[in-house]
Amino acid sequence: MGARAAKQEIERSYEANPDTVLPDVAVGAATGTMGPLVHELVATYHDTPDLRLTRSRMTLRRRLGGDDDGWHLKLPGRGDTRVELHRAPGRSRRVPVSVRRLVEGVTRGGALLPVVEIATRREELRLVGDDGRVLALVADDRVTSRVLQAGAASTSSWREVEVELVEGMATLLDQVGSALEAAGLVPAAEQSKLRRALGRALGGRALGGRALDSRLPEGAGTHPLADYLARTRTALVTHDVLTRAGDDDGVHQLRVAARRLRSALRAYPRLLAERDTGRGLAAELRWLGRELADERDLQVVDKGLAHLLATEPGASAPGRTVIRDVVRRELARDGRDAQRHSREVLSSERYLALLDRLDRFVAGPLHPAVSPTQELRRGVRKAYRRLERRIAASADAGAPGSDEHGAALHEVRKAAKRLRYACEVAEPWLGKRATRLRRRAKRLQSALGRHQDTVLLQQHLEGWAAGTAGSPSVGFVLGRLHSRQDEAARSARADARRAWTRLARKKSVGWLA
Repeated sequence: MGARAAKQEIERSYEANPDTVLPDVAVGAATGTMGPLVHELVATYHDTPDLRLTRSRMTLRRRLGGDDDGWHLKLPGRGDTRVELHRAPGRSRRVPVSVRRLVEGVTRGGALLPVVEIATRREELRLVGDDGRVLALVADDRVTSRVLQAGAASTSSWREVEVELVEGMATLLDQVGSALEAAGLVPAAEQSKLRRALGRALGGRALGGRALDSRLPEGAGTHPLADYLARTRTALVTHDVLTRAGDDDGVHQLRVAARRLRSALRAYPRLLAERDTGRGLAAELRWLGRELADERDLQVVDKGLAHLLATEPGASAPGRTVIRDVVRRELARDGRDAQRHSREVLSSERYLALLDRLDRFVAGPLHPAVSPTQELRRGVRKAYRRLERRIAASADAGAPGSDEHGAALHEVRKAAKRLRYACEVAEPWLGKRATRLRRRAKRLQSALGRHQDTVLLQQHLEGWAAGTAGSPSVGFVLGRLHSRQDEAARSARADARRAWTRLARKKSVGWLA
């Protein structure tokens, strides 16, 4: 089970009465149907006794029947999207060691045991377009679940219809959904069969709680910081799994989640009931980001170098060939070393202890006597003032293109990130003003991110040039690539100036006064 076995699923589920007649679902771009194909599916879901995977919106099952027998690990995504990792079923019913290692950051030593068995009789229609391509699958499922947890053993049955995109556009989901709802079906309150089975058996007791639920409603009845911390905590452990599976973007998104958590804790200390604990968590999250930085930096350099070489004139030039064959091979070696280090960090006692502390903190109370609206505005204003100071400091930090100026712009970028993430927390309560400011902070951050990427790549180009002094052709090509990065850096700085000018307008920040 790894990144090469990963796929994205985009699907929706609907509740149906046992005697409901399904309508014609050949709608929109779907001009016909094939089937139905009938499958008898039996899935055994595994989790820890306290349901750590389930409460992180993950499911792990061994399913037999249909055309994808095997171990399926499903991870939360955005909206209707989920990510699924697949592994062949094997002979043993025990969770394979390779799968247990993938979810170590969630289970943290907890035993993975069978918790629910679900048998499904599926009648599957394929929706096809004019050209014969399969656009979507519509599965009419008759489901029987058996909860295996001690003290909660029970069985239940229901009918649901799943609509999954294959090669169709997202609008097809809406069109098929409208046809189903017109026939009396309703969107399922719970998209996961496992959570539905457990919810029926346990009355929601094992699934409740802010700490481990990534889909809390925003707005009335919730606390914006609590909501944000819970969702971002789930994003962190999700990308932990993807990083362990070898996903190219996993380590980057894991670091982003760590930065979001750290920024939220630092932006709103007055909302925290335990400020000292919050500061300690922020420090540990910073440690995590630094430990994973090498792998991400090398990914950026490799991608940047590949683009430069692909767009460099003279495809057969000797120097270019050497860089492609030798330098990128060295990068790949260094990348493997950095990846091994990242995996060691994710398996370390310090990291697993950080996750335990984070879960306890997110589950705990916030400060009951502090007005969220007032503190959210204060936190955003403080982050903006910090960005102003960094902008002013960058103006006096050497000539554009110098190391000093580059370092100062990197500090501006970090301040823009902090403002962006502070606005993310505040948006549900402060509305469009926070949304506008977040978007403009993101533009500034993105422009400076491109600038930082050029700085990083130039540093590597200089190092490679120093190591190839005896090869004029290689040195010539490296010099050209370095010069092109100078141009890219100037362009990024110009974009950043425009982004800052727009961000600093009264329309964006006047409400913070």
